[in-house]
Amino acid sequence: QVTLDADEKKATVVKRDAKDLSQQVLASSFASFSLPTEEEGFDDVNYLWSKADKGASFLKNWILEKKLTTRVEDLTPGEWAGKVSRDFTLALSIWQRKLQEYKDKVAKKARDKAAKEMLAKAKAEAEAKKKDEKKAEEEEAKKEEELEAKEEEEEEIEPVDFDKLDIYGVKNVLDIGDESPLFKEFGPLDWALMTLRFELFLLVKAFEKDVKDPDRPGITVDHVPFYYQKYFKKALILKDWGVETSAELVALVNDAVYVTKQGVLQSFIAPELETFAVFVKLTEHSRRQRSLDSDLGKETPYSKINTRFIVGKTGNQSSGNYGQMGGYGKAQDHMQRGGPYAGGYTGWKKPTWGKRW
Repeated sequence: QVTLDADEKKATVVKRDAKDLSQQVLASSFASFSLPTEEEGFDDVNYLWSKADKGASFLKNWILEKKLTTRVEDLTPGEWAGKVSRDFTLALSIWQRKLQEYKDKVAKKARDKAAKEMLAKAKAEAEAKKKDEKKAEEEEAKKEEELEAKEEEEEEIEPVDFDKLDIYGVKNVLDIGDESPLFKEFGPLDWALMTLRFELFLLVKAFEKDVKDPDRPGITVDHVPFYYQKYFKKALILKDWGVETSAELVALVNDAVYVTKQGVLQSFIAPELETFAVFVKLTEHSRRQRSLDSDLGKETPYSKINTRFIVGKTGNQSSGNYGQMGGYGKAQDHMQRGGPYAGGYTGWKKPTWGKRW
């Protein structure tokens, strides 16, 4: 004789070890499950355990729960995701070219300054020893005049106090007011984290557009690597980022994306971007905080990131990780005139997380 315990008596659905469907088939079809009705041709439909309305409610809740925990295996990335990805790759290329131009300009100024100092030193030594011939003195004087004339041609711009700069008040990330870009202090890690911010933002917004199912609130955080592979055609290896879980990965850039109480990935950034400048600003803010933590000797999760991975990831950014993108002439024009890769952006909700902000 079989005796049921209290939990077994409460159970209304028999759970079996053997599955009727494979996980892949179930994932692609469960959203269409329904209860049989007389309209489908049945003479009679009887419910032995619960009434019809309770059965329908159970099935509805089961489907909703499944949508939260089951991947959309047959999801096809839409055109919006591809376009925004290409636009971001172009913006990234523009920013990195601008940074190189800025560094080259700074290096040239340093060389010119050193040359002037050497010339002044040589002249002083010559005058002290009184051994220079008149012709040599004239040549030295001529060189000095040429150098000074060249410096006068270049209008000296008063430098901006970068440490006191209001990051979110910057209107042009390519020029903060002294011809230097907001990202002038970016290193490989900053470029990589900025790209990660964009990629996770894109996953959130593209999923909403491509799935078009109000019953799916978004991507379950544990499924981030799966959808990352879907949209970016490359693997997301969490260990390269120094983390074990997707939630820990999100925490690295939690000024752009976050995980809800239901374990769903969401973003603070509005989907329709006029410019990608918000990613530069968030990354610069994070860089400053990371630098401060380092100065204070605080251990942060960023120190666990694989540096070889970061260098490899940022080394080919300008060529584009989302497909080939031509038209550098157009990009250069945007750099000169401002354009969508330079301006400010207001479509971002600033998180309220205490002292960090």
